[in-house]
Amino acid sequence: MKDIQPIHTFLEDFKRIIAEQITAISELIKNNTIKEIADDYFKQKSSYRAEPFNVFKLASDRYYRENFHSDIIKAFLDPKEKHGEGCLFLYAFIDFIKKSFPKISISRTNYKNVKVEREAERIDILIKSEESKHCIIIENKINNAYDTDRQLPRYYDSMVSQGYIVDAIVYIPLDVNKKPDQSTWIGDDAKHVSPLLCIVPACDSNHNLVDNWIYPCSLLSKNVDCLLILRQYGELIKLLKINNMTNILLEEFYEVLISSPENLKTVLSIKDLLPDLPVYMADRLVEKFKEKEGLYRVWKYKPNFCGVYFELNKVQYKVDIWTSEGGYAIYVFGQDLNSGARTLGWAEEMLSLQKHEFERIDDTEYRKLNSFSFYQEKEVIECVQDIISEIQECIIKNE
Repeated sequence: MKDIQPIHTFLEDFKRIIAEQITAISELIKNNTIKEIADDYFKQKSSYRAEPFNVFKLASDRYYRENFHSDIIKAFLDPKEKHGEGCLFLYAFIDFIKKSFPKISISRTNYKNVKVEREAERIDILIKSEESKHCIIIENKINNAYDTDRQLPRYYDSMVSQGYIVDAIVYIPLDVNKKPDQSTWIGDDAKHVSPLLCIVPACDSNHNLVDNWIYPCSLLSKNVDCLLILRQYGELIKLLKINNMTNILLEEFYEVLISSPENLKTVLSIKDLLPDLPVYMADRLVEKFKEKEGLYRVWKYKPNFCGVYFELNKVQYKVDIWTSEGGYAIYVFGQDLNSGARTLGWAEEMLSLQKHEFERIDDTEYRKLNSFSFYQEKEVIECVQDIISEIQECIIKNE
């Protein structure tokens, strides 16, 4: 009797700790900030297909750097580059700016003979005509670099001092969240720069660089190399946007975690619980199907893998269920106990498989994958019970 009390105390303490963890987890999940971060993260991941094959990522890790993007944009804007399309891409860019920013007065005729330069007057990309004395200033912020003191006004002042008319100042951040820093502007800076300013996010807006210039240029080009490079570059920018948004969400999540020591502890508890969740899901199914175990047998082959089977004339008729955090997958097949070979002929006319839209895979099995979500345990049980009932009928007829 002396040993019973410590065990009793241990169990009571264990129950208390579990209850406290469940309460903390429940409160964290109900936290509106956490819910918003989780929803945004899910949408962000779901909005883009698996990371694409991209030549830029394969060739170098420089694709994160500002100069890399300026070099590519400049190469297509410059009529003298080796793309062989002359002013096609430049004029498409000018038309895009005119259409997206009606306040901007800009004409192709002022850019018939141009120079497109990198880092002239420290400007990322400068498009200028020495004949018309018109120019376009492009500041690339795709890597979200900080603005230097009076950056855009200094560029404007420099070109005006050389006798140029500045038609547009195109500012290219990665997304809509970044705007030019005006905190260091002085005097007439805003008066000069603001009317010419065109904020063109690389993606994620109604007038973005990818959808309104890069992709349209790929359709205009007759050069297959240009077409492929432009489309690959557009995909690269979208990938950078995904990565950037993920970092923003992670920053918000980090702030929530450091706001209270208990938050991290709770999140780690959830992390530890998740791998065990599919095991528990399988255990629940085992208990449910055991309630009517008779002609069939219930089995659990792996922690997250259970099923039922019938045995007749040295053949097993199986319904296997795999569980995961994403939901349930169901497989139906027969197996010869002597040879181990699969057999499916017996299931060809089964109405339950047709009703639940199972897919036949060669002569090995019927599958229903990714059709039952985490929340559809009831539907899984109903589906499997339909199949069980029909197999039972077949067996009774053949006995």
